Order: sequence, then C-alpha cells, then structure tokens
Amino acid sequence: MTTQYNIPRNNMINYIRTWDVSDSAVLNLMGNMSREFFFPKKMSSLSYADAMIPIGHGQVSLEPKMIARILQSLNLKKSNSVLEIGTGSGYLTTLLSKLTKEVHTIELIPEISDTASELFKKLDINNIFYKTGNGMKGWDEIKTFDIIIITGSLNKIPTNLLEKLNENGKMFATIGIKPVMRATIFSKINSKISEEVIFDTNIPELKDTDI
Repeated sequence: MTTQYNIPRNNMINYIRTWDVSDSAVLNLMGNMSREFFFPKKMSSLSYADAMIPIGHGQVSLEPKMIARILQSLNLKKSNSVLEIGTGSGYLTTLLSKLTKEVHTIELIPEISDTASELFKKLDINNIFYKTGNGMKGWDEIKTFDIIIITGSLNKIPTNLLEKLNENGKMFATIGIKPVMRATIFSKINSKISEEVIFDTNIPELKDTDI
C-alpha cells in the first residue's frame, strides 16, 4: 500500500462512517487497500474522492460510500460465492474477493474486462473468476450463488437473476429511472423473496440488459 495517499484514504474512511457504515471488516479493508491502483494514472488524484470516477468507454466507478454500504448490507461471509455483474474498475471485485470465498465477475465491455483481469493477475488474486459478456444472463445455465451484485441500475427487478440465488442468498440491485432510483437488497428465505431499500441514489444504467 502506497503512503502517498494515506491522508485522503483516511479522509475517505471518515466520510464513509458518516454514511451509517460501522462494519469494522469493511472499514478496515477499504482503509488498507490502495484504491488508486484501480484507475488510470490521470485519475489517481480522485481515487479517494466521494465521486463516481470515469474509467473509460462512458463508464464510471461507484462512490466509496456506496460501495461500503453495499458490502455492509450484504452481511458477507467467508463461505459465500458471489456473482458480480459489471466488473468495472475491479475495485469492488477485489474487496469482495477478500471478504468471501470466490467471486465470479462479468463485464460487457471487452477493454474494461481486459484491464481488470490484468490487474487481478498483478495483484495475484486467485479466487476471482472473470469473463466478458452479458452478465444479466448469469454465469451459466446452472450455477447459483449466495450473493449477486449488479453495479448498474435497472428499470425493473431482474427476476431471472433472483432464480440464481441460493437459499438464504442476497442480491443487491438499483431499481428505477432517473431521478428516482432505489438501492435494494433482495433476500431469499424459504424460497420467498423479500426486499429492503437501503438508500436512494442515481447511478448509470447497466448496459445491454436484454435477456
């Protein structure tokens, strides 16, 4: 971890705390991970800002406070298997890899997918499995997961992905259209789905959501 960004990294964590994040595992992990590695050098000065950072091809990363709230709300366990739809910068993917057993991540844009996969190799992360494609179709026809995270917004609830949840599994998705979108946790208990809105937001729509 580079020391150049210690102060902005600490400031980021302090701000995250004000967003009702108290999970020590999440705070410690984000406070000890060098976020600047996940962005183009010209954007590194913004790595710890409370902002969506452009990563190219019209895409942006999620704000650190939002990432922290997502991780806390999912109540992740080391035994969990995760499906992430929209790899993006790979920052959230890497955090997930430290908190769970394995992460399967799918990115639609080949250039972004290639950049993230090279970064995972450099970081020597062995429990991230990645591919390029339409993540709304799931990983394959049969594989199911304990956790599913969709990093872009959707106009409607993706019922096909809820079918990919294991019993007691959880899915994070942002549902709605501008200017009103709701970040929501869907939980599967006794084969029934419940939902809890954790905050309102406004994030870019997930590309190519046709299934």
